Amino acid sequence: NTPSRHDILHAALTPHFKIAVREYSGAVPGRRFRLDLAIPDSRIAIEVDGYSNHGEILTGFKKDRLRQNLLALNHWIVLRYFPAQIYQEIDEVVEQVLQVTAAQEAPPPATPKHPR
Repeated sequence: NTPSRHDILHAALTPHFKIAVREYSGAVPGRRFRLDLAIPDSRIAIEVDGYSNHGEILTGFKKDRLRQNLLALNHWIVLRYFPAQIYQEIDEVVEQVLQVTAAQEAPPPATPKHPR
């Protein structure tokens, strides 16, 4: 039995995070959608988007954009990957997720002063 892309992603992220949840619901109050994988402590949503489910049908495409905007309004960072990245580049995917969490922990960059 071949592991699914979600199994691979979850197994790769679990050693790095206290909590990594598959099929996470509750990211947006009052909405019932689920995230493919979430790291709730860091408010990182990870979606694995196949073209046939998320790009080929206009209603699915629009629904994904609405979801992403709702997540952003609720202070979630959304990372999107296509299945081949999970199967062939899982180390790079994990590194990107780790980079996002490191950036969250870093102090914000200084705001440049504009001449008047």
